[in-house]
Amino acid sequence: MSGVLGWAVLTLENCTSRPPEVRSEPESEILVPPAPKISVKPYHRSMRDEMEKSFEKADEILIGVYTGTFTDGPPSRAYYFDQFRIFNKDRWTWGPEMNVLLPVIFQESKPEIITDLEFKTLSDLDKTGICWDDYEGPRVIYLVEGIPNLLFLRLSLDEADHTSRRVLIDTYPLTKECRAKDVFDLMLRERAANR
Repeated sequence: MSGVLGWAVLTLENCTSRPPEVRSEPESEILVPPAPKISVKPYHRSMRDEMEKSFEKADEILIGVYTGTFTDGPPSRAYYFDQFRIFNKDRWTWGPEMNVLLPVIFQESKPEIITDLEFKTLSDLDKTGICWDDYEGPRVIYLVEGIPNLLFLRLSLDEADHTSRRVLIDTYPLTKECRAKDVFDLMLRERAANR
């Protein structure tokens, strides 16, 4: 019995005499997306350059499916999205898909709405135009109903009523012509290379 008791005392002494382990949290690393397989057209380069500017201004970036417009709510018209994923700007990763309605308002930017049916009847040239409308004057931005759209948002805080709102800065539809997600990944890769 005394042998077991002696062994227990020695074990306790060894355990308590060791310095505690200090675990350091790994630094938040940026995860650079793999190079997308895309044939970059001139309008993709323009999209990439504009995405770079929007990335700098955006508090939040997400991909969501436009589901409709509601005019009686916030002070500006609200666009609703579901099936959305939020981009983590610190780690450059996409979060899980969420299936709740997310309101986004416009103040400076008012997108043109393309319905599902309209989109199906657009010519190839017009489908390219909704990716990047390079016509004279300010660029027109589009939301295509029923498909994912890449959104750049600014968070607006209203201190009077203690609410925050997501305000649209810029948007690109994720169509096979636009390849907006691939262009976004290219922009991220160039940002990583220039760090």
